[in-house]
Amino acid sequence: MAKIDQAQFLEIAWGLANSGEPFLWVVQPGLVQGSDWLETLPDGFLKALNKRAYVVKWAPQKEVLAHLAVGAFWTQCGWNSTLEGI
Repeated sequence: MAKIDQAQFLEIAWGLANSGEPFLWVVQPGLVQGSDWLETLPDGFLKALNKRAYVVKWAPQKEVLAHLAVGAFWTQCGWNSTLEGI
C-alpha cells in the first residue's frame, strides 16, 4: 500500500488548491503516515476550496475516468489504476 509523509501530502493539497481548477481527490484512509485520513490538512482548507473540489475516501474509478469532465488522472501507479487509466 502506498504511504506518503505529511509534508508530501500538504504539497499535493496546496498544489491542487492553487491550480484553480475543480478536482476530485480520492485520499485513501491511512495514506499519510501517522494520520487516519484528512486531519493533517490545515484548518479551513476544504472550506477555502469553495465547493470546487471534493475529497473522498473512495470513488468508482472506472466511472470517474469515463466522465467527460475528467481532464487529467494522477495515480500511485498501482496495477488496477494503471489498467483502468489506459
